[in-house]
Amino acid sequence: MADPKYANLPGLAPDDEPDTYETDDRPEAEQDLWIEDESENVEKLHVSTSEAFEKFKDKNLDGKKADFSDRLRRGRNTGYAARTGQWELAGEGQPETVVQKYQRLQLELQQLDQEIADLQSGLKPDSGAEERSAAQLGSEMDALHGHLAEVNLEQLLGAQVLSELGDPQGALRSKLEQQLSQLAGGAGGAVTKPASGAGDASATYELHLRPEKARAQQAAALGELEKRLERMERAVGAAPDKMSRLSAETRQRSLLSAVAALSSKVALLEPATLEAAEARLQALHQRMNQLSEQRQAGVDAEKMTKISELHELMQRTAGVQGELPVILDRLTSLQGLHDHALNFSRSLTQLEAAQQKIDAGLGQGEARLAQVQADCAASLSTLTKGLDALTARLDAVKK
Repeated sequence: MADPKYANLPGLAPDDEPDTYETDDRPEAEQDLWIEDESENVEKLHVSTSEAFEKFKDKNLDGKKADFSDRLRRGRNTGYAARTGQWELAGEGQPETVVQKYQRLQLELQQLDQEIADLQSGLKPDSGAEERSAAQLGSEMDALHGHLAEVNLEQLLGAQVLSELGDPQGALRSKLEQQLSQLAGGAGGAVTKPASGAGDASATYELHLRPEKARAQQAAALGELEKRLERMERAVGAAPDKMSRLSAETRQRSLLSAVAALSSKVALLEPATLEAAEARLQALHQRMNQLSEQRQAGVDAEKMTKISELHELMQRTAGVQGELPVILDRLTSLQGLHDHALNFSRSLTQLEAAQQKIDAGLGQGEARLAQVQADCAASLSTLTKGLDALTARLDAVKK
């Protein structure tokens, strides 16, 4: 039970009433929930598990031969072996393409590697010859793997030739479509019947162009252009700060000039441009090394000159080196006398300066005294003359 002295205080409920607490917050159902901003400039990535599973379904990653160390070895260091999709081998009696032969060699090397690994794991301890042969086969397999890894078909043949070898029918179809598009562009929408050669091996193509289809394609091209313009407007926007920022970065006022400037900067990242820049940097580095070596040679020559001069000086003073300690002790003992003489010399210099000042003052006093004496003599003569004249006048008056 609460203390009765607090019973009548304001703001406190009696004992028979439950305690209640009030707050300014609204109930959770009435509170404003945080809403995420929906902006077109913010790209949201929606990851689908089913799409990701389908994308990585047929892909395998083998890390048995991965070696990311910097150890020196005869073969090349290999990373993860990634196998994507299914490899289709040619049937019996059918000619193989370059890509199919390359894939078959990779598959056979992997199978042989697995068989050698199984053989090494199943060897008995007393089978030394078989163990050596298995180890030799393993080293040869590593060399074959390194040689096969160095063979890059895309770099040797090119992406276009590799795609034609991988899918000859598709390459032939695309080539035929390209020729038909060229014929359609040259005919200007009319029916063309070009004949290639004569005889039994001749072939005739008939191309029928429909104006409706041409207009639909033109409308589709215009729609695609409008979509691109719309995306460009959304990217740039109507706010002047974005355009001013782009102009400040590229130093161009128009959007086309800014895009051209950005394209030129991106073109600098091409492999050919990077190789040329790397070659120039290497030449500059070699030139800087040559200049550094020349400067170092000049500095070394200057040092050697100073060292030779110091050596000659030491040779000239070799006869008096034994007397140097005695001379040093004598100079050390005479240091106090030298300091006293220096102080006396300073005091004498100050005294001479004061004497010169006094002499100058006396000279000025003598000049002033001579001037005063001359003035007094002139005044006395003038006074004497005046008294004589006065006396003469008094005498004249008395007579």
